[in-house]
Amino acid sequence: MSGRHLLVKICGLSGPGDLEAAEGADMVGVVINVPHSPRNRSWVEAKEIFRAASGRFVPVAVLVDPSVDSVERALKETGAEFVQVHGKLPDGLAQKHLTRVIPSLGLPRERTDGRPAAPPETAGLEDFPFVHLDSASDGAMGGTGQAPDRRLVRLLVENHPEIKFLLGGGLTPLNVVSALRDVCPAGVDVSSGVESSPGVKSPKKMSLFIQAVRKWEARHA
Repeated sequence: MSGRHLLVKICGLSGPGDLEAAEGADMVGVVINVPHSPRNRSWVEAKEIFRAASGRFVPVAVLVDPSVDSVERALKETGAEFVQVHGKLPDGLAQKHLTRVIPSLGLPRERTDGRPAAPPETAGLEDFPFVHLDSASDGAMGGTGQAPDRRLVRLLVENHPEIKFLLGGGLTPLNVVSALRDVCPAGVDVSSGVESSPGVKSPKKMSLFIQAVRKWEARHA
C-alpha cells in the first residue's frame, strides 16, 4: 500500500470559520436544505463556505432525497465539486452527473449475534467516483453518529476493490485508527465526532482527528 493517500472529509461545516481547523483534510461538506439537521445550511451559506474553501479543499454539498434539479443547483450555484446524496438517488441522473455524485449507503449496525448483516446491492456503484458508507437506524438513512457494522464494511471493501469507499458513521479522534486498521477504506468522513455540541465543530477535535489519520497513513498506507 506504499504511497496510498487516505481521503479525509470533514462534514457538516457551519461557516467559513470551521475551515482553519480542517487543514490537512481533503474534502469539506455542507448539509443543505435539511431542516431537521442541526448542521443544516442554506444555499447561500453553502456558497459562502465553498468560496472560502476554494483552492484548499474539495467542496461537497450534502443533500437528502434530492431531485435532479437540486443536484444541478448544488453543482452550479454553490460551487460544489461533488454532491453527496443520502436517501434515494433521483431518477433521471444524466451520465455527466454520475462523475460528480457520491451516493451514501445506509448500513445496519452490528448484529447482536456477531454475524455481519446481509450486504446491500452494489450494482452500478462502480460508476460513481466514491461511495459513502454510513449507519442507518430509526428511519434515518445516515447522519446518525453511529457506526455501521464493521464486518459488513470490511466485506464490501474486500469484495469491491473497484469502488472507493468513504467510511462514515460514529468516527471520532479516538476510534478512527481502529476503523482504518479494521476496514482499510479509501477514506473517512466525520461530522458529529468532531463537534463540541450538535452542529458546532470543535477545532481541537477536528485537528486531532486529522492528525490521527495522517499518522496512521504515514506508518501503514
